[in-house]
Amino acid sequence: MALLSHRRQRKSFYYAGLINTGFACWFIADHNHWLDNPWWAIVLVVVGLAGLAIGFGLDARERRRERPGA
Repeated sequence: MALLSHRRQRKSFYYAGLINTGFACWFIADHNHWLDNPWWAIVLVVVGLAGLAIGFGLDARERRRERPGA
């Protein structure tokens, strides 16, 4: 849904969706005690950073497209 809101909604909804997804993953991992395993914490951080990088990339691409003459 966060990826769909990038196209259809305001940017604040998109970023809020990404942040909420990150918090949800954190709470689920904490509840199931997955964070006690170092590999799970590493995977969670890497996936979160990858999602953030993709989001910033999409936003930067759209900003370049919106500028006149670019």
